[in-house]
Amino acid sequence: MKALFLTLLISLNCYGLEPAETLKTRIIELIPTNYIVLNRGSNDDIKKGEHVQILLEENLVSRAVCIEQNPTASLWKVYRILSPELFELDLDFTLKSLALSTIRPHEQLKKQEVPPEVLNRFQLLTQ
Repeated sequence: MKALFLTLLISLNCYGLEPAETLKTRIIELIPTNYIVLNRGSNDDIKKGEHVQILLEENLVSRAVCIEQNPTASLWKVYRILSPELFELDLDFTLKSLALSTIRPHEQLKKQEVPPEVLNRFQLLTQ
């Protein structure tokens, strides 16, 4: 019984935000080639591979996928950019988690596709 409970508890913690769950955030760094660093990380249930909509005042700005995270920050590859002019530092954005069924195969991002300089920049910013 204990093993079943522990397995269930651990598996619930592996998926990050629930589909359609929202989280307030701010952009702390804009990195060329459509990467952003947000002030939310694993302490906020952000997980690598998670896809979200980025909203500003309930208006869809873009979609993004989490590439890397630490307890207090996360690196995102932005795609489907509808309003690039709205990406600014220190604005209050909302992340809205997407159900896996809404993610198209070509929107999946593999870690090796991320330039090393982008990962290095994230690590330097969040040390």
